[in-house]
Amino acid sequence: MKTIRFFLGMALVAFSPLSLQAADSAPQEVRIEASDFQFKASALTLHVGQPVVLTLVNKGHHTHEFESDLFQGGETRIESDGVTTVGDGIQEVVFAPGKSVTVRFMPRKAGNFPFACNAEKPEDHSLRGMKGVIQVK
Repeated sequence: MKTIRFFLGMALVAFSPLSLQAADSAPQEVRIEASDFQFKASALTLHVGQPVVLTLVNKGHHTHEFESDLFQGGETRIESDGVTTVGDGIQEVVFAPGKSVTVRFMPRKAGNFPFACNAEKPEDHSLRGMKGVIQVK
């Protein structure tokens, strides 16, 4: 009886969609640098169901934000200075001058996802051009 339960448990793990996605997909790596007052990105096209490692780097003199609906619909892991925060429904990541943040997530749906820095000091960052769009196919 133990053998049957073990085999059934292994079959469930082997055929679960999450384990198949994780095993078959290397993470997409994206780097976005924020400066005063612009974003510079390495790539802005992602794929549904493929894990993403997004590195946000603040090379400016002001605190910046990465605000988007891109992380909706699944677990998001934010790593900074040895601290990891995990949550669902994250919409904004704030990062200080000279700091970087790593965000790990998996896009759940296709579409165009605008992002912006909505910081307002010393002036409105998004009005100065700190915005863009990430496409998920």
